[in-house]
Amino acid sequence: MWRGLGAVVAREEGASFGARLRGLREAAGLTQEQLAERAGLTAKGIAALERGRRQRPYPHTVRALADALGLDEGARGARRGRPRRPRAPRRRRPRRCRRRRPR
Repeated sequence: MWRGLGAVVAREEGASFGARLRGLREAAGLTQEQLAERAGLTAKGIAALERGRRQRPYPHTVRALADALGLDEGARGARRGRPRRPRAPRRRRPRRCRRRRPR
């Protein structure tokens, strides 16, 4: 969602979500409080995202921020083509052994 925004944000692959969010917010000329009000979030939450205290925002939070910043569909879809980090395999629960009934 955030990749490919050119001059608005840093083009480094290693740029954090918070750094990109701050760049977009500043480019839009918004304060943290104004962005929070538009997105239906708290200013404290925006600050935590920008500082990196919250590194994995929920998808609905990212959508609300994108709407509040007025990102177009092209900018929103740029992240979709990026491969996801593989998840750890699910651990299977051990099977319970049934006790045999005495005959």
